[in-house]
Amino acid sequence: MKSINSFLFLLFFLGFGSCASASVVIDGTRVIYPEAKSEVTVRMTNQGDEPKLVQIWIDDGDRQTSPEKISVPFVVLTPIFRMDPSKGQAVRIQYTRSKPLPKDKESVFWLNVLEIPAKPSAEMEKENYLQFRFRTRIKLFFRPNGIEGVAVDAPDKLKIKYKPGYVELENPTAFHVSVSSLEVGENAVGGKFESEMIEPYSKKLIALKDVSKSLVSPVVKFKTINDFGGAPEKEKTATTF
Repeated sequence: MKSINSFLFLLFFLGFGSCASASVVIDGTRVIYPEAKSEVTVRMTNQGDEPKLVQIWIDDGDRQTSPEKISVPFVVLTPIFRMDPSKGQAVRIQYTRSKPLPKDKESVFWLNVLEIPAKPSAEMEKENYLQFRFRTRIKLFFRPNGIEGVAVDAPDKLKIKYKPGYVELENPTAFHVSVSSLEVGENAVGGKFESEMIEPYSKKLIALKDVSKSLVSPVVKFKTINDFGGAPEKEKTATTF
């Protein structure tokens, strides 16, 4: 079995996981781009033992579109570079204004970091080997000038409604709110809750499992991810609908 590099890359590109882990680590879990900034910087480190070739691009939510087919109003300066072991790299991102974005709310994009292992030695070429290409994807929030409110207050303004089997989260703010955990009446949603992002001025209905149908206006405990990657816990009494 010779190198199945292309096959593994295809699997990863389509979003399948792996038991191995990435070596290139991004400093932070999200990128905030205030419109007033001429550019923002994202820092990363190669924590592995081998050099990596790193490719970086930004998409608008479709993870399967190849970088050359994506059109977003951002440019990554030095989108491909080599990272030696234990070395860091600062990547600059600029807003190009090539496409109009909403002025009254945040827009969300995704920063992709693909790490490509070094070419195997001539000796390894003769042996069976696997090469993994890891792709990390984090949110990039574009924050226009002059939008109402501040991001840190947005989670407190969530409106939570409950009916047997469901909870509705309404975000009346101009900011995205990412909910990383949620419990209703001492029971986690479905036993395992996958993060939900509530877009500005929108609602999201979440199905519940293993929650008593006799609950009336239950207390809802939830955690939201802030600009720095923290997840403070909050709680609210839900209204019915």
